[in-house]
Amino acid sequence: MRYFSCLVCVVLLLSLSFVGCKRRDDAALRLAEAAHYALGDARHQKEDFDRSLDIINNLDGSPSLPNTPGFETLVSTADRLNNWIRNQRLDENWRPDPVFQEVEQAARNAAETARTVVLALAHLRGETVFDDDGLPLIASETLEAELQAVMMGLEQLVSQIQTLASLADLPTMYRFSEAVSDLQRRFAVLEEIPNVTADTIRALAGQLAFEAEVFAVSAGMFEAYSAQLRTDGLFITTSDVEYLKQSAWMRDLAQWTSGDRRVLLEQAVQMCDWVVCNIELRSSFISVNQQTIAVSPQHPWQTILLGYGTIHDRMAVFLELLRQWRIDAALLAVPDPRDPNISLYWAVGVLLDGEVYVFLLSYGFPIPGPEGVQVGDDGALQFSSVATLSQLQQDDSLLRRLDLSEDRRFPITAEMLAQTTAYLYLTPESVSMRMKVLEAELSGEQNMVLYTDPHELRRRFLAASGISGVEYWKYPLRTAFEQRFDPEPTNEALSIFLIQRPRVDFGSLAARQHYPLWSGRVLYFRGAITGQDRALTKLQNVRVSDREMIQFREDPVFRNNPAFSMQLQWMTIQASYWLGTALFGIDSLAAARDTLLDIRLKPLNTWRYGTEYLLGRIAEREGRYDDARRHYANTAPSLSGVGNAIRAGWLPVSEEERNALP
Repeated sequence: MRYFSCLVCVVLLLSLSFVGCKRRDDAALRLAEAAHYALGDARHQKEDFDRSLDIINNLDGSPSLPNTPGFETLVSTADRLNNWIRNQRLDENWRPDPVFQEVEQAARNAAETARTVVLALAHLRGETVFDDDGLPLIASETLEAELQAVMMGLEQLVSQIQTLASLADLPTMYRFSEAVSDLQRRFAVLEEIPNVTADTIRALAGQLAFEAEVFAVSAGMFEAYSAQLRTDGLFITTSDVEYLKQSAWMRDLAQWTSGDRRVLLEQAVQMCDWVVCNIELRSSFISVNQQTIAVSPQHPWQTILLGYGTIHDRMAVFLELLRQWRIDAALLAVPDPRDPNISLYWAVGVLLDGEVYVFLLSYGFPIPGPEGVQVGDDGALQFSSVATLSQLQQDDSLLRRLDLSEDRRFPITAEMLAQTTAYLYLTPESVSMRMKVLEAELSGEQNMVLYTDPHELRRRFLAASGISGVEYWKYPLRTAFEQRFDPEPTNEALSIFLIQRPRVDFGSLAARQHYPLWSGRVLYFRGAITGQDRALTKLQNVRVSDREMIQFREDPVFRNNPAFSMQLQWMTIQASYWLGTALFGIDSLAAARDTLLDIRLKPLNTWRYGTEYLLGRIAEREGRYDDARRHYANTAPSLSGVGNAIRAGWLPVSEEERNALP
């Protein structure tokens, strides 16, 4: 659009230059030359934009993960987009979101105070500190004043860190504030000592060189987080490009998983089913050194790539898929009966025509409406009737269908739903002006949803039936923080995609296929599944046969690498599971069953419950309901076990089972 505007200006300028006589003076010539260069610059900027989008839409060749050439591609893509966006106009209709502004300001305040504490500690140690221009910063006149500056700075920093931790739900920052409080108490002891000497004060300050360095690092951390939360202005970061990558993957997934369905509720049901089949549910906590800690939250693109996540990660993926169809959705929460200050995020609400349809991602299906669950022509359960929030509020019997037994009742009641709050899923990128400007430039196959108006989304949910309040879900803010400053746990999991499979077909095991696991996954997201060099081929070629494994062990290149055999077996398991998932997704049931059965009992199979669930779904589609129930029963110890047991109870009784009844 900017290119077209520049072209119009050039045409007008050239036309005006020929009005009257044909002779041009120097000023007219300079004006024409400037217009010529403006046109050329606009053309180059549009080329940068198109090239950037082409790269984002075709990232299947090399992993775009930290410390890889693919990640450098993301960095250069951000540069190209900045070359384009710096010449775009600010969107005058865009309005900042006060929630993100508040968190951004809290992070900036913490950064400034942390720097103040670093400076005060340096002065307390008797050091001279210089500013950016090399000029010395003036210390207080007395040591007592410097001590007071440290005390006040620490007290203020504790308060600001706790504010930030509360606004963005950052458990690590609560622990950091406790450490700062401990340091504050150490200095407070000095005030209680009568006639404390300057040497004593400087000695304590001198012992805190490490703490001062921590404050300096934390100041940079808070400042970087503040910059990441900025939603105004037009500047593209590498995080923005990762968001664009995620949006492209979600757009493609939303399109091909929905098939030819045009009814929005049917699309939502289908995307929910894809999420349940493709994102195995894992615990939100792990045990490390006999301590229980929360696992790192994941960006949705990381979750679909890994194929597993917590219930919050699974919900975030579903919400992102819905957004690509411009379907409004939010988390539904009610107060915990044991502690009203705690919210129970129990479902996802999909807003269509003023009604909120309820999807139970932890159980693996939408809550059936009054018509119940049907058996489709393909033999599988169909959820053509989905309960709305207002129906559940009025009819508790719809929820009691989810009771596993009298002793294991579904924890939500109709009475509890009277206080339902919708928690909106919004990220700093999705509400930013830069994404609104960028989305307006997209056309054709480039189209994807990048911007969400938080004010309008909030208004629509406040008007929705059964919703008593609207808040923001803090999980995206926590994800942004932890993935930026503590990415190692997730990066370690993603390292599986950096393995390059050895090849034997060219007579040298040193020759390797370039990142076939990554290529297979990304091609699957794009819907490029069958055919040469597509997802199925890539994933099939990743797997290592027993014959090849023997060859590898005998080759001198790998003989001295004891971990290599284990790595190849692990990679083969991953590829086989994702291959089985992809085959099930395109209705190749027999091939999917054989692939999953091959890895079902292997010791390195970390997809035990996902494998059983998919085998159950395959048996369900094939009308083998007794086998389906057995597979679902094998998932009983998992987080999805209760939902799978309820699903098994909805399956019809086969003729064989009926004949076996007494």
